[in-house]
Amino acid sequence: MRERPAHVVEVHPELALRRLAPDVGFAPKKSARGAGQRIAALARWLDVPAALADLPAGARLDDVLDALAAAWSAERFATGTAEILGAEWDDRGRAMRVVV
Repeated sequence: MRERPAHVVEVHPELALRRLAPDVGFAPKKSARGAGQRIAALARWLDVPAALADLPAGARLDDVLDALAAAWSAERFATGTAEILGAEWDDRGRAMRVVV
């Protein structure tokens, strides 16, 4: 079995958002309230209006906010500040871990 490169990791946008804003009880991501909460949480990390200013046609807001949350986790992994959840192995011998 070919191993996944060490720099390829799994992230979970909802876990990232909960780490960014542990004080928020998030509404569903497709609701206006949920979108607003996610934008406010991400604003603790980056300039969200600037990140949303030039999206391609057809980009869905909930998917874009998930991608930004995943980017937050990726940045933390790259800088060595991420939390690593899980250490199990799947039935194909791949590490099952989530980077937050």
